Formats: sequence, structure tokens, C-alpha cells
Amino acid sequence: MKGYLHISLSIILAVSSLMFVICFVEARGDFQHEPALATNNNGNKPELQITQHGYPNRADSLYKSVTTRFSDNFQIDNNTITRNREPLKTNKTSTKNSDLSITTGNNPIHVGAISDDVTTTLEGATSIYVSGTYAYVTSGYEDAVEILDISDPTSPIHIDSILREEIHGTYLANAIDVCFSGEHAYVTSGGDNAVVIFDISDPSNPSPNGFIIDSEITTLNWPRSIAVSGDYAYVAATYEHGIEILNISNSFNPTHVISVTDNKSTALNSPMNLFISGDYVYVASYEGFEILDISNPFSPTHVISVTDNFATALSGATSVFVSGGYAYVTAGFE
Repeated sequence: MKGYLHISLSIILAVSSLMFVICFVEARGDFQHEPALATNNNGNKPELQITQHGYPNRADSLYKSVTTRFSDNFQIDNNTITRNREPLKTNKTSTKNSDLSITTGNNPIHVGAISDDVTTTLEGATSIYVSGTYAYVTSGYEDAVEILDISDPTSPIHIDSILREEIHGTYLANAIDVCFSGEHAYVTSGGDNAVVIFDISDPSNPSPNGFIIDSEITTLNWPRSIAVSGDYAYVAATYEHGIEILNISNSFNPTHVISVTDNKSTALNSPMNLFISGDYVYVASYEGFEILDISNPFSPTHVISVTDNFATALSGATSVFVSGGYAYVTAGFE
């Protein structure tokens, strides 16, 4: 199977009210990365598959999975989706929330874990990013970034913690998300409404570079998600209902480029997560799923949006991952 590993691994994290546990899972199989958008047999209509794995329904404690395929059943024209005569085909399945399924053809195997203790800063962990043999975890409760050595996945080791210190420019109150590009880590702070850049060339001695805080010209109120492509960072600002684009070519002085906020044509109401693939940024938001063309970072344009309706399960979309011509979206209110 191709491209399905990532969405399945997103449910391997175990959380309790007292501690945060990071689990490492071994999944075997041959995975290949395919282009972000595919074409059908006609060669001219884009195909997009969206899979939503909703939160457990409190009444029946079941996960809902809905797969919708946009191909010849839909015509995409003038930034709208029109349903053709052929019926929409959906595949709905349910499993108990205690089950775990990874479509690799092999069962996942628990390898190792690390819990919050007096040496780590893992309480209220919100996001994780792996680079080489290190994992970087944001902690919303401890206003920090935890750095782990995972060279031996069976025994992850605490290396260092980056703590909030305004005097040094580490604005990390309610640290939410982290991503990497080269030797730099980019972290969003919900409490400080900021994006902070760190030099992680030596993971045992991270150092702050630059930062940018929300202002009258930026759209950084509660920056929930961040992704980097080239010299630009793209930030989903939940409370300002938009996407902020930053020039990060100078890591010591990130600057505002432009922002895209919600309007009648977009689906950017309370964006929660974004993913970049090629010249496109894919956004999961409160009202559905938005695609923006960022081939020109100074002039991002709306491509198409899919909002929640009778055929989809996109209400309260929280996360998106793109692989092999398909976008996988988690929906919180379905």
C-alpha cells in the first residue's frame, strides 16, 4: 500500500491527565511517495481523495472513517465542485476506539516510550517533529520544546529542553507546533502569538535566532500550525481566520510578506492545520478544507474549497496530510 502510513501513526500517542507518553511503533512495508495531485484516465481532471477519521462519538465510542473520491463523479470548474449524474461513492466503516489499524499489510509493533518526569518537558505535549535521530516535541503546559535522542527507538533519551525566556527571545507560551528546515526549528506560540526560530545545528545546545510577534500588519493570533517551503513559512492563525506568510531567508529577522484571510470564496474559518505539497498549501479549518496556490508567495490564490455537507464529514476539520495524490483530513465534530 502506498502513502497511508502517516495518517495511521497519528493515533499512536497516549495521553492521560497526569502524563504524556510518546510511543514508537515499527511498521513494516514498502512505501513510495507519489505526486501530490494525480490525474484520472482522461488526463485532464484532477483527482482528490479525502479521508476523515473523526474523534470518537461520545455516545457509541466509535471512530468514523469516510472516504470520498473526486474524479469523474465531479466536475471542478470556476473554483466550485459540481456533482455529475453518477452517484457519489463513499465507503464508511466503523471500528471500536480501542482498535488500531495501519494499512501496511503488517501489524504495528510497540517499540519504546518516554513519559514526562522531572527531567523532561512533555506535559501537555502538542506536536512532534522528527529530524535525523532526534525528535522535537512542543509542550503547551510547560511552554517549552523537548529534544529527544531517538537513535535507539526502544529507549528515547532526554537531550535538552528549550524554555520560555522573553529576555532571550524564546516566546514559547503555549507552544503549539514545530517544524524543521535545514538546521532551524520553527515553533509557534499560542500564548505569545509568535513564531520563534531556533538554530538546532547542535541539538544538545539549541540557540534562539529570531522571532516575530502578532501586530497590526500580521495574522498571527493563535498560530496553530506552521510549515516551511524554501525561504517562506506558512502559518495557520486560528483566531484571525487566515494564513500568514513569512519571509525567513534571514533567520534572525523573519518578516511579514502577506496574509490570506477568510472570505466568501475560501474555507479559512478557524484554520487548525496546514500541509505544503509542491506549489499548494492544504488547510484544515473549522468549516472544511481549503487549497491555496502558493507558487508566488507574494500573491497566494484560492484554488478550491470543500466544506462540510451531506456527502462529506468535514465539520471541525483539525488536521491534514497529503500523500500520493490524496489528502487525509481529521474531522472533530463528526
